[in-house]
Amino acid sequence: MHPDKSIEVKSVKFKENKLIFGRDKEILFKPEHVFLQKRKFPPIPRPCLILQEGKPEPEKISNPAKGVEGLFPEMTYNEISELIKREVAKARMRIKPISLNLFVILLLLHIVEIVMIVLIMRGVRIG
Repeated sequence: MHPDKSIEVKSVKFKENKLIFGRDKEILFKPEHVFLQKRKFPPIPRPCLILQEGKPEPEKISNPAKGVEGLFPEMTYNEISELIKREVAKARMRIKPISLNLFVILLLLHIVEIVMIVLIMRGVRIG
């Protein structure tokens, strides 16, 4: 998954619990990172991971499938997209860009700055 929320599907070689992207890059994963993608043809589900660009490990997947037991829920491409949208929305809710105290301090500094600019424009010497 790219930062602009676009999804790129890739097939990557793996060995035990490592994804191998080349000679110098490997990513470790655990069973809670893996889910199965439902396919129409062939009907055998395919194991998948969600890797967010810039993160050192895959996203952990809770078991959102209804009535599916075990570690690997089967999910369609649309279900995967919905899961990613939900996780991005949760992450955005946790982000607080600025606290109230910091906002008040910045507002007061801007007011002082505007007053000083008006005084300078009237010809008052400061300092």
